Amino acid sequence: MKDLEKNLAINDEDILQWCQDPHRQRIGPEHCTTKLIKVDDRFVVKFGHVHPEEFTNQKEAYKLLDQRIVRIPRPYRFFTHDTKGYLLMEYIDGEERATIENEADIRSISKVLEYLSTFQGTRPGPIAGGASRGLIWSEYEDMTFRDLDHLEMYLNSRLVRCLDTFDLQETQLVLCHLDIAPRNILWPQDGPLCVLDWASAGWYPRFFEYCALDLNSGERGKDIRFTQRLMEAMSPLTDAEKHQVSLLETFQYNNIRYCFTSEPTPGCGDYVLDYGSAQKTKRSIASQISKIKKLLKPPRRKRRRSPHGTVVRNTESKVDFVKDMSSSS
Repeated sequence: MKDLEKNLAINDEDILQWCQDPHRQRIGPEHCTTKLIKVDDRFVVKFGHVHPEEFTNQKEAYKLLDQRIVRIPRPYRFFTHDTKGYLLMEYIDGEERATIENEADIRSISKVLEYLSTFQGTRPGPIAGGASRGLIWSEYEDMTFRDLDHLEMYLNSRLVRCLDTFDLQETQLVLCHLDIAPRNILWPQDGPLCVLDWASAGWYPRFFEYCALDLNSGERGKDIRFTQRLMEAMSPLTDAEKHQVSLLETFQYNNIRYCFTSEPTPGCGDYVLDYGSAQKTKRSIASQISKIKKLLKPPRRKRRRSPHGTVVRNTESKVDFVKDMSSSS
């Protein structure tokens, strides 16, 4: 990889110029917070809301997985500039499909996910370490986990007003992608399908993949049918795993509804602030400030027309005086 960069003299300035070029060739969805531009037939650059974990995930997945079973774009370089991340990677020519309905294609994707789950890790989180990211996790926390016990404690701490808890003691950590959707799959003319966007991938319990599919309905729910058919094609979950999926969806919902002020410790419950209560408090404070501002303002005179003349309201004494219009002329 370094030899390739050296021979092509690729540096950060070159990549920035490619991304800022008004005539750049943009590929992929327009509405995403990250942008993807094609440099030439060898390279693409993904930039914007890109974290280093995506680069290390993709690099490790490229080395770990058999490219004859699933293709991964080879990542070459990552850096940050003005709070944006820039990821230079291999360009793979393939067909992008807005929807995937063919039964054979769905089975191909399910086999890839089954293949990923044959790889096992020892520490929860991204493949090469770092903060867990993606749809399941809160975007306001950079959570890294020491071990399975730490992950279990963290998940249980977010089950607000829930009587049940996670039990991960007998759970294996397997390789999960956690963002499988039609937009993240390319179909080359020759060879296996190509899986894109490894930002959320890592070592997690198997049911995490099912939960991510269940949550990832796409824009206006356009991927719901795809995810349902894909889950039907995958190996079925046990009843215990289905229950864990339900808890994980509760965990994800709570991350949206509540603001957790810090990582809780066992037996400590004062760490959550309900957004609804917070907004109500905010509105109450704003109302009090508005009332104080009105009291501090100097009195204003308001005028309105009347059949007999102009009514002048004195705001201090709240007495109306009628002033004859003819006398004022």
